[in-house]
Amino acid sequence: MAWFTGALFFANVALLLLQACQLKAIDGQLKEMQIANENARESNEHAYRAWLTVKGQQNKLALGVGSHVVVNIGIENTGISDDWYLR
Repeated sequence: MAWFTGALFFANVALLLLQACQLKAIDGQLKEMQIANENARESNEHAYRAWLTVKGQQNKLALGVGSHVVVNIGIENTGISDDWYLR
């Protein structure tokens, strides 16, 4: 009967070591998930910004030596939020 008690002891130690390894792996996975979550949060912040798109030139340029050039362009907000401070 002593050999049976010794075998149970070693089996329990082996199970504890296995569970310790599994907990270490789970902890590593949890850290990776937290990093992925933070990266997704940072990426999502850019989606709510105002994205301004230049639609095109609205007048013909008359280029000449010594002349001033005035360019009018059309701008469209293609983002989710408005740009309040466009200059």
